[in-house]
Amino acid sequence: MKYALFQGRFQPPTIAHVCTVETILDKWQFLVICVVYNTPKPDWFDGRRWGEYISASEKTSYAPGKNPFAPNEVKEMWDAWISGRNLNHRISCDISKRPYFDKEFNLRYPPAEFMIVRPAKKDGDASIDALRGEIFPELLGRTYEFVSPPFKLHNTRIIERVMGGGEPWRKFIPRGAYEVFLRINGPARIEDIYRAKQKQVIYNGEEK
Repeated sequence: MKYALFQGRFQPPTIAHVCTVETILDKWQFLVICVVYNTPKPDWFDGRRWGEYISASEKTSYAPGKNPFAPNEVKEMWDAWISGRNLNHRISCDISKRPYFDKEFNLRYPPAEFMIVRPAKKDGDASIDALRGEIFPELLGRTYEFVSPPFKLHNTRIIERVMGGGEPWRKFIPRGAYEVFLRINGPARIEDIYRAKQKQVIYNGEEK
């Protein structure tokens, strides 16, 4: 197969995502980074069979505030990093609906040409990420390949380290993507969501 396909929401792209990309490029000549965005569940989708996963995904990956950046903004961040690293001849970036809600997905990225590649499961991964890796091959009707990047850090942990620990965004967002992130007011947008979430936790707890 000619292409690797790496999917995610990338809110925003981080050094951990870049580490996965670099690991993929060690084996694959070409890579398509696919920025996935939310879409309503279509009528034809088998809600009975996959309902538990879809419900869990709605409460985690697509919960309010989990995706502060529009797909085109995420693509712009990736494109800036790709250009800055002079990797345009090996990497491109697309935008796609949630693949299991898209009947055209396997036509656009045919299994004979594209291998979906994901980071291998690791202790400490969010439960939804582990579940996604287990059921997606059957859900999409195609095989996956897994890579083991030397560095893996979930965006939630990064946000906690920046917001709670005072570490700089520059430490976690790669050059190129970082400059776009600043231009679109990324730090303030994430901070607004983070502070609102903290207030909600306090409101729902003992302190009101």
